[in-house]
Amino acid sequence: MSEVAHEVAKGAHGAAEGASGGFPPFDASLFPHQLFWFLISFGALYLILANVIIPRIGKTLEARKGAIEGDLKKAADETAAAEGAKKAAELAHHNAKEEARSTLDAMRKELEDEAAKAQAKAMSEADEKIQAAVTVINEQKTKAIEEVSESIYDIAGDIFTSITGKKPTATLLKSAMKGAN
Repeated sequence: MSEVAHEVAKGAHGAAEGASGGFPPFDASLFPHQLFWFLISFGALYLILANVIIPRIGKTLEARKGAIEGDLKKAADETAAAEGAKKAAELAHHNAKEEARSTLDAMRKELEDEAAKAQAKAMSEADEKIQAAVTVINEQKTKAIEEVSESIYDIAGDIFTSITGKKPTATLLKSAMKGAN
């Protein structure tokens, strides 16, 4: 143990001896040594940065830039495709609307034609019925006039007979009726 204690005491003495010279980085006798290791350390750090780390960062940035540009190009393509699909849908909607309008116009024209034909047919049938009714009315009127005329002839003959006491002739009754009409 004494050897160990002797070594510890020797190390403590050396530390005390170094401490007597002040703060080692400010010791002017150590500047060349410190400058040498400073240049070695920073030179090695520069070489590692310039040859390893910065190229890796550059590759990563280039890869990210390429990915972003690819994504932007893909987005632009998809936007153009969406715009094309939108225009195609609008065109299809417009065409369907026009087709529906033309179909509706054709149906309206067809219905108007059918209505005109039905109206013409109804008017024709009504005219025929009116003509038939007029014919029937005229026949009944003529028949009624003949019946009334015969009754009038009979009444006129009865009146003439009751006034004169003689039976009138048919010519006399006809001439009297012409004067009454």
